[in-house]
Parts: sequence; structure tokens; C-alpha cells
Amino acid sequence: MNPAPSLAQFLTADHRRLDALLDRALAASDGVDAEAYSEFRRGLLQHIAYEEKLVMPRVERTEHSTPLIARLRSDHSTLAALLIVSPRRDILRTVREILIEHNRLEEGAGAMYELAEISLGSSAADVLERIIAMPAVKPSPHRDGPEIEAHLARALAKRS
Repeated sequence: MNPAPSLAQFLTADHRRLDALLDRALAASDGVDAEAYSEFRRGLLQHIAYEEKLVMPRVERTEHSTPLIARLRSDHSTLAALLIVSPRRDILRTVREILIEHNRLEEGAGAMYELAEISLGSSAADVLERIIAMPAVKPSPHRDGPEIEAHLARALAKRS
């Protein structure tokens, strides 16, 4: 029997799962693989919920976490905005670009997941159990149009 993963291992493995789904969504020769994208969208919104509701509040209590948490929250906001519109290759490529740097800030030595495990100590396993038990996110229908495109442009401009 394999030991249960740590919080960091679980969340990092979820990154790899989401990366594979995004790759699959973009591999379609005629646009976007709708099934892979739908699973990616649900999964990314679920992952953001894990972090925003259960992980980040604990990391905020650590020393030197404020700039890191602010950056990650900004990324989460931008990613969620990009998932509002119907899937397009340009949008998914932008999501991928954001996730490359975002995941680096969460994984590995000195990153958010390590800070979370340090600050949680022995209660990290309890947080992981709460993550696993969290209800599934139900994404809203896609919305398109000029006002949504303007919202996306503002979200992306904040990153610059």
C-alpha cells in the first residue's frame, strides 16, 4: 500500500493532470478538443478553489508570504476571467503561459506549497482531507461578447 501523498505532492500532481488536459485540448487539429477543455476548465476552477479556500489562508499567516499570495491571487483572477469565454486557441495559449510561471511559484523549495506545509505542520493532512472532500465546482456557462472581451483585456492588462 502506498503512503498518502503530502499536500504539496497532491497539488503538484493535480498541476500535471491539468497540464495534460490543456495539452490535449490544444492538440485538436481543428480548434479545441471540447471534452478535454471542459474537463480542464472544471479542474482548474476546482484547483483554484482548493488554494483560495483551504491553502492560501494558512500561508498568509507565514512570514514574507504577502507578495507571493497577492501574485497568486491575481493569477487566479486572470485565469478565471479567461475561462469565462468560449474556448479558443489564443485564450488557451495565454492560460498556458500564465500557468507556467504560476505553477513555479507554487511548487518546489520556498514556494507556496512548501510554505503551506511548514505553516500547517501536522494539520496538513487534515487540509488535504478537506480538499479531497470538497464539493465539485460547477462552472457557469460560457459568456461571449464585447463586454466580456473588454473584461479580459483589463484582466490581462493588470498582469503587465
